[in-house]
Amino acid sequence: MGIALRYHRDRDEAASSVNLAFLKILNNISKYDPSQSFGGWTRQIVIRTIIDEYRKEKRFRDQIMSHDHDSGILLNGNHVEHNHAEINLSVETLTGYLYQLQPMTSSVFNLFVIDGYSHKDIGDMLDISEAASKWHLFTARKQLQEIILKENKPYQPTSVPSKIETV
Repeated sequence: MGIALRYHRDRDEAASSVNLAFLKILNNISKYDPSQSFGGWTRQIVIRTIIDEYRKEKRFRDQIMSHDHDSGILLNGNHVEHNHAEINLSVETLTGYLYQLQPMTSSVFNLFVIDGYSHKDIGDMLDISEAASKWHLFTARKQLQEIILKENKPYQPTSVPSKIETV
């Protein structure tokens, strides 16, 4: 369920994906190789089930993507190779931020950063090019950075009193 909640915004949709994945697991238990980790095998099935559902939904909706590529991600004027916030954020906070991204961008981020898939594998799973996968990851990191900076902006009063009254 934890994996499904990373990909779905709605708990009911996540539960539906988990149920479908368990049905696939039960139907294909004879194909399980005992030399593999059972948890890893089931995790792969859950992820692939979610990806398959996404592909089906993708066919029924038009998705307009802008390809506004920037030269790099800058944080306080410095080029950032890794988003250190990924390490320091709580899972709940990061999940909330991911829900603010477009579904494809969020999925690519989850598959690459959290699940450890390569851009080639992500492209194959989501039926996109490797370059599109890299673009979605770049966009996700940039948008997450903006969200994090916005959410963690220090308080600045809009007006400063000219004098303090004493009682």
